[in-house]
Amino acid sequence: MSMKKTRVPGTRVRKADDHDRGCVLIGDTDDPVVLVHYRRERVVSWDSGFEFVTSSAPDPEDISDDDIKLLCLHCLKLRHPEVERGLLLARAYGSSWWSDEEGSWMAEDEDGNEVLFASGDEPDDAGQEGRP
Repeated sequence: MSMKKTRVPGTRVRKADDHDRGCVLIGDTDDPVVLVHYRRERVVSWDSGFEFVTSSAPDPEDISDDDIKLLCLHCLKLRHPEVERGLLLARAYGSSWWSDEEGSWMAEDEDGNEVLFASGDEPDDAGQEGRP
């Protein structure tokens, strides 16, 4: 007797944790992530394309091998849930950074305009004319 898989409307299936994508972290793993870079080209098959920079990272010319860590992307997101919005912007625009002044993740579009990710839980009302 086979059992039919039941799907309840309005739900989603949570897949198993994905530990097969790696990323690079520059700086101390316990410090907040302040910059995210994304590149589409993959160096190796498990490369996610993401590079994270923490607040303790040295200047680019001073980075040593000790400052660079290879981590599982899933585990990094669990350790630093604040980067989720930065990941989305970096994937869309190539890089993103945290702005204390704006209290938001930011990026720059191809025309040089600043793109801000609203930091609240509610979507921004701009451009929502005619919606309740």
